Amino acid sequence: MEKSEKMEVYEIGYHIVSSVPEENLATEVGKIMDLIKGAEIISEEAPKLTDLAYTIAKQVGGLRRKFDKAYFGWVKFEMDNKDIAAVKKSLDANENVLRFLLIKTVRENTLYGSKLVAAEEVAKKKATVKKEEKAPASQEEIDKSIDELIKE
Repeated sequence: MEKSEKMEVYEIGYHIVSSVPEENLATEVGKIMDLIKGAEIISEEAPKLTDLAYTIAKQVGGLRRKFDKAYFGWVKFEMDNKDIAAVKKSLDANENVLRFLLIKTVRENTLYGSKLVAAEEVAKKKATVKKEEKAPASQEEIDKSIDELIKE
């Protein structure tokens, strides 16, 4: 795919219905990846079976089915913005895609950014606490502290 001035970075988060057998999951993911054929894949995560926060009903094969589990996966890619409407239309038409979210995003890794910063801050605080730890107080220091508390 030729790079044009209209190239944008997108991410699709999707749920595949849990009624798809695990051995057919790769085929379903392949259908989604075929929709973005020619796009530059930046990152992705293979779908994993997960519990849904609430039950979702969907028309599958002429029947209205309810799902409380689904396979969740995502893919981040760069594509010409004129092609993205066709991707959305195809995802809407796919009976095995329970839900999806298609967003315009940035190339940088934003998924774990805030979690990594928070983890680094916690690690720094633990290191600081260890440095500030003092030797155990002597019996005299403890008695003095108790006397000061009792005076009040």
